[in-house]
Amino acid sequence: MEYIEGYWRDIPGIRGIRGWRYQAGMGGEVRTVYKSGKTRTLSGRVKTPKRGARCLMVKIRGKEMRVPHLVAMAFLGPIPPGARVVHKNGIHGDNRPDNLEYVTKREMGLRHGGKNSRSRSVFKIAPDGEVVEVYRSARQAAREAFMSCPAVLDRCNGRVKNEFALTGFSYRWEDPKPGRRRQA
Repeated sequence: MEYIEGYWRDIPGIRGIRGWRYQAGMGGEVRTVYKSGKTRTLSGRVKTPKRGARCLMVKIRGKEMRVPHLVAMAFLGPIPPGARVVHKNGIHGDNRPDNLEYVTKREMGLRHGGKNSRSRSVFKIAPDGEVVEVYRSARQAAREAFMSCPAVLDRCNGRVKNEFALTGFSYRWEDPKPGRRRQA
């Protein structure tokens, strides 16, 4: 690969033995720069760490390190405390610096959590039939109404004699479960 000014940057805080330096490239690769000036691009392997998604790992001084973290440290600065490195386009093999960003654990949960394929919205209905509030799941409705989750689920599924809870409200699914007909 031919050298382009600004293509390679030193990875801060990581030094090799005998004064070797480690650099990250704009293409998402990592290399060793020896004292003599010779370079060697490190070949990594795709590995699934104990937690998280599969990513490219390289060995530096006997320790396996994630390539996205090394590239982010070189181009985006040190990783803030409590932050995670995330691929913007969702492709874990694309380790270019413009595809990486730091997000907090809370931000990541808001992006990737929230609505999964199994959760269904729940209506909170007043005795006069007016929808008072909409929750994203039965669990959230139960938490905010200080009820148990099974109590809300039983009311949504019509398994109780008195559809109104002690709070005076009823709970119903926003839409019928996919693949089933709504009962009248």
